[in-house]
This record gives sequence, C-alpha cells and structure tokens, in this order.
Amino acid sequence: RSNGEPFGSFVDYVLDAEGMPVTLLAEQSEHTLNLKASPSASLMLQMPRSSTPSARDAPPPAALSRVTLQGRVVPIDDNDELLSLKTAFAVQHAYSERLLESPRFTLSKIQIERVYYVGGFGVSSEWVDVGAYSLATPDMLAGESASLVAKLNSASQRADLDLLCTQ
Repeated sequence: RSNGEPFGSFVDYVLDAEGMPVTLLAEQSEHTLNLKASPSASLMLQMPRSSTPSARDAPPPAALSRVTLQGRVVPIDDNDELLSLKTAFAVQHAYSERLLESPRFTLSKIQIERVYYVGGFGVSSEWVDVGAYSLATPDMLAGESASLVAKLNSASQRADLDLLCTQ
C-alpha cells in the first residue's frame, strides 16, 4: 500500500515494563495493512506543552525534549502479559475497553531496536543504548514539571523561589 515509504499515523499507546510501546491496531486500518507488509515502525514521543494559564509563554514544541523509538511491530504471544497490557490500555484509554475484546483489534508491541533523544532544538541529541532505555525508570514529576516551575516562578511564590535558590 505505501510501497515501503514512511507512513505517518496517530496511535494511542501504553508502555510495557521495559518501556516498549504497545498499540491497539484495527485490522482494516491503513497503518495495520502497511505493518503487515513491513513491520518496521517509528514512534516520536514528546512531553506535552504546559496547560497552565501561562502556556502562551511556553516554549515552542521544537524546544521541548523528545525521543524517537525505532523498531519492529510484533504480536504479543504471552497470555499473562497480554492480559496485563489489556488492563493497562483500558485504564489509560477508556474508549478502548470494548475494542480490546473485539477480534478485529489486536494489541501489538514495538520491539525497540534504536532510540534517538533530542533535548530540544537539537541540543544534546544522541542515540541512546536500547538496554539503558529499557532499564530507565520514569520521572514521576515530569508531567507536572512545567506547571510546578510556572507556579514557583509566579510573583506570589517569591519567598519559596528565594528559599529554593539559597538551598
């Protein structure tokens, strides 16, 4: 269908225990048909821009750090893993609960072969070892960091900012 050319599409995902993206694919979708012909895929992930009132002052998307994961889309064969990932997917993406039980939808995993990190505007860009990526642990504050910094930088938090800087 795409004759081997790159084909961009939007898919929701969750991460398995090793950070491998797991997607819910419809058998008739164009991206699924392309993956059946060639299972190579890449997924670009980026932290969302802040949704705080000062978001209009937030940096442009190109300034935010991001990672591109490259690999092959593979089926999930282990039934225990599949059950666990179905639960995780349904919790993260409430719309999917009924789709997960349909034979026309399957969970598939991107088996990561390469990881490319960009620190924003090409700063600190580098290829990351897949083993190191798989062993990494999530930053629990990452999703809230922009709003925390915006709050700390507000005039009403001046004393807290002074205290943070002196410590």
